[in-house]
Amino acid sequence: MALKVSPTRAWTAFGEVGKWWADEHSFSGKASNMRLDLVPGGCWCETFPGGGAQFMHVVFARPPKEIVLSGALGPMLYDVAPATMIVRFEPDGSGTKATMTYKASGFLKGDADKTAPLVDQVLGEQLNRLRAFLEKG
Repeated sequence: MALKVSPTRAWTAFGEVGKWWADEHSFSGKASNMRLDLVPGGCWCETFPGGGAQFMHVVFARPPKEIVLSGALGPMLYDVAPATMIVRFEPDGSGTKATMTYKASGFLKGDADKTAPLVDQVLGEQLNRLRAFLEKG
């Protein structure tokens, strides 16, 4: 995905997940309850009254180029372990090329061939939201 910002700005914005992630893809209904700490051991977490969730944690960070997270997102927390997300920000002309790869393995209650395209769609939507967030400033 092409972004019209520097890799450094893209990296920083990725960490501001609560500002661009879709509310409907959170447990609390408010993406603003999410945080992502872009350091090794950092948490992609959501807090809500009486509880919370750790979706993923950072296992590798090379600012502003690459971050690797381990865990599972949303309802996949209940079925999939482990999953790895790799996000890269590469200079591309005056902007940045952003790529996201999400690899999941483990038990899924059947129909993995139908679930994978849905996960790809949701993550694609989130990347589009990240781009829109960056374009709005």
